[in-house]
Amino acid sequence: MSSVMPTEFNFNQSSEQMFYFFINGEIGGESLEPEEDWIAAFRDDVCVGARQWTGIYTDIPVMGNDGEIYSEGYMEPGEYPTFRIYDNSTGNIYDTVISNSYPFTAGMMAMVVVETIEVVYDCNQVLGGDAYEDNCGTCDNNFDNDCLLDCMDVWGGFAFYDDCGECSEGTSGHIENSDIDDCGICFGNNANDIGCGCFIEGPQSFWYDEDGDGLGYGEPEIYCEIDAPYLWVSNNDDQEPLCPTNDTDYCGICAGGAADDIGCGCFNPAALEYWYDEDDDGFGYGDSVEYCLDNIPDGW
Repeated sequence: MSSVMPTEFNFNQSSEQMFYFFINGEIGGESLEPEEDWIAAFRDDVCVGARQWTGIYTDIPVMGNDGEIYSEGYMEPGEYPTFRIYDNSTGNIYDTVISNSYPFTAGMMAMVVVETIEVVYDCNQVLGGDAYEDNCGTCDNNFDNDCLLDCMDVWGGFAFYDDCGECSEGTSGHIENSDIDDCGICFGNNANDIGCGCFIEGPQSFWYDEDGDGLGYGEPEIYCEIDAPYLWVSNNDDQEPLCPTNDTDYCGICAGGAADDIGCGCFNPAALEYWYDEDDDGFGYGDSVEYCLDNIPDGW
């Protein structure tokens, strides 16, 4: 007596169909029971065709989307259906593994032959389970924790590309970021430090600025800019090293403004009135004349 198709395998007929013929079918190594077990095709979780197992060359119709409401969500050309098996003896529906797969083709007459469809034990020995063993031997159904191939081609290895693009740590024998120099440059070899620090001008000549006017004078000393002592400047431009205003007057006084010359020369008193002493008695007479000390005529 034939079994009843499970409701999960219900589907609508479509004018777009393709037929998959299966030669062998198994559940856990045991052949499918003719007139008992069922095979169905799915697009994601939408059933797009089903047939009871009748034995060798059982054909499963696979329905495509022909544009009508009843076929919405059905196969599109180029897509690959998945298949499930209903085990009538247990009432269980299992995911399957097929020996060869073919994409859905539009039309009505496309047919392909698949050697084997089977329900297998996964790596946790669960029949029809979806756990799998990743490249590091972990058996589960979580893609997120699958081990990866590191940059040394070691599955689950700990080597990785550092900030300079070098495969580091793990089995690489290379220390992470060991190619970064003291200035933070990959493979820079400290070329950006020419004596006074990274990206800073190298040692240069400095001159003492005795009067604090920003201009140096005398013999130079070599310093890094950040190490130059107080009052040492990077120029030798002071023409008046002892005059901060650089305006020494002709009397030799810084910022003097010639104030020490009041008419008779630097540091001399101003011109005074003098009278002629005709009889040479030390007393003058007549009209006065102004003279500087250095210019007094005889007899005045």
